[in-house]
Amino acid sequence: MSSHNPSSEGLTMAILGCGKHTHIFPIFPSFHLESHPNLCPGTLGTSLLKGLVAALKDLDNPQSPTTSPKPALIPTTFLVSIRTESAQRHLHSLFSSVPSVSAHKSQDVSVVAQSSIILLTCPPLALPSILSQPGLREALSHKLLISCIPGVSISQIEQLLYPRLTYADQLSGLKQVESNCAIVRAVPNIAGEVGKSSTVVSYHPDVPPSEEQLELVDWIFGLVGEVTHLPAGEMDAATALSASGPAFWAVVMEAAVDGAVAMGLGREEATRLAAEGMRGTAELVLKGERPGDVKDRAGTAGGATMGGLMVLEEGKVRGTVGRAVREAATLAGLVGRGLLGVNGTRGGSAVM
Repeated sequence: MSSHNPSSEGLTMAILGCGKHTHIFPIFPSFHLESHPNLCPGTLGTSLLKGLVAALKDLDNPQSPTTSPKPALIPTTFLVSIRTESAQRHLHSLFSSVPSVSAHKSQDVSVVAQSSIILLTCPPLALPSILSQPGLREALSHKLLISCIPGVSISQIEQLLYPRLTYADQLSGLKQVESNCAIVRAVPNIAGEVGKSSTVVSYHPDVPPSEEQLELVDWIFGLVGEVTHLPAGEMDAATALSASGPAFWAVVMEAAVDGAVAMGLGREEATRLAAEGMRGTAELVLKGERPGDVKDRAGTAGGATMGGLMVLEEGKVRGTVGRAVREAATLAGLVGRGLLGVNGTRGGSAVM
């Protein structure tokens, strides 16, 4: 990681949200972020950046397979705006050998002004303070803004950047500022770090990005996994599967590993077998099998698998997992509107 030196052969991307956002924790006065150096609300931005850097490195290898046509201009320089010195140290430890990545402490407007593509990965509650900074709206003019913030719609971002004037404002002579940056919503997940993200993308149908901009979005997220386009109304449900999914599947895997360890299998072997089993199951489904068919084929009458499946049914695992997805989808929308709380304790006031 070095000081910024723009490349003449590619675009510059600004990433807002790789660092800790201390101003979103005023409701926890006893919590001190600096004493928790491993806690980073911007881990999605960091994971995505790691995946992009690795993928771009592979592009320089003539033997690397290419999955999609490369746009004429691609991001080759990355400016990361962070909030704290601990976040800066963390990024430096990750990208110290990558000259195309540079970190800038609390310089959102500056890095946006120098970039053609802006990636938002901050926590939802930090968004109003970021987008309301003096000069940021002007710095975004005619650029591509990609939001990876769960639960925050494109309309909410537009309202923060270009708020609708009241009737009194209009009478006083103020003029409405219309959106002049292309806004795309993309929800990847942390598996982008290893090129296995499942990213869902949407945009405002009334203000669509250009074909070139969409091609660039698809190419960027195609570097770190698969890309699916969805209507805006389906994004919260997709977020529950795509962005939250890795956490859910990790809990299931961890539970299976613990069960095997309890029966005498070593933890390392159990973890590898569980991971390979989940990967194999996913491959069968991706090749066209229904999950229920995979389950039925794996079990035989009176066998060990059926015995285990009956325990899962008695424990209402199917309904519990389904409820977890529904809860995540519901909360994605609530958190995006600035409402706090989970699992029936969703009290709080809107901040957006």
